[in-house]
Amino acid sequence: MKKIIYFISALALIFSTGSCEREEGATLDFGGKDYASFGAARYTFSANAEGKHVVYLYHMSDGPSSTFNISVGGAGDIFTVSPTQVNFNSGSNKATIEISYDRSRLELFEPYTITLTLPEQENPEGSSVIASQSVVITYAPSFSELTWEPFATGYYESEFIEDENEDPTGWEQVIEKALGYDMYRLPSLYAEGFDFVFKLEDESTGEISIPGVAPDANGYYRWETGYVHPTYGAVWCMLDPDIDWTFFDINAGMAVFSNNFRVSAGSFGWFDEYFEW
Repeated sequence: MKKIIYFISALALIFSTGSCEREEGATLDFGGKDYASFGAARYTFSANAEGKHVVYLYHMSDGPSSTFNISVGGAGDIFTVSPTQVNFNSGSNKATIEISYDRSRLELFEPYTITLTLPEQENPEGSSVIASQSVVITYAPSFSELTWEPFATGYYESEFIEDENEDPTGWEQVIEKALGYDMYRLPSLYAEGFDFVFKLEDESTGEISIPGVAPDANGYYRWETGYVHPTYGAVWCMLDPDIDWTFFDINAGMAVFSNNFRVSAGSFGWFDEYFEW
């Protein structure tokens, strides 16, 4: 109830004429100018399989037809905004702006920001936008949005497991590829629920990286194996992505991963892991 009272009080202040007489009605006056507005000031979208989203532009006049131009910032050559000129016929009040994109070119964990601006402008009918305004659209892809598909089944062999005198030292392993991305994963590689995920950076050299992980000062990527050593506990790896040590040859159907296996007590050293399919 208090919110309603405050709102009514605010309206009374806005439309007060300095007189004690109450007006029977009020009309918003745009000063003879046409007016258009985006549906919201900010949007946050997650990349989807369709590769498109929409925002809306609203026309705040029942007057003659009007045309509004939209300037676009930050789209680069990945995003396409259409239309960038919106025509409202007399009586129409809503238009759809579509933002489309090539999903495969969106880097995971990299935010993309696009700004659509409706500048103050004269339109062919002589009216104009009251004030410039913008809508900010942010895209933030993440692992949860990836669709994984079977890529191959091969054999994975671990020098680390061999050094630990465990048997077998290798096993049949599935590899999957993310739909629309040069992303691959070896699901539950060392332990159930712990996937080894990597990105193929350059097919010609076989260079890979681990997305979402910043390399350390040596350029190594940390990833969690989920493997628990019977004496030293949880084991994680530091991957050396240098192509002299690690590569993923998609055409030959083979890969080598050079990992330093570590625990809280220290390092087991460097071991090569081999995968062929």
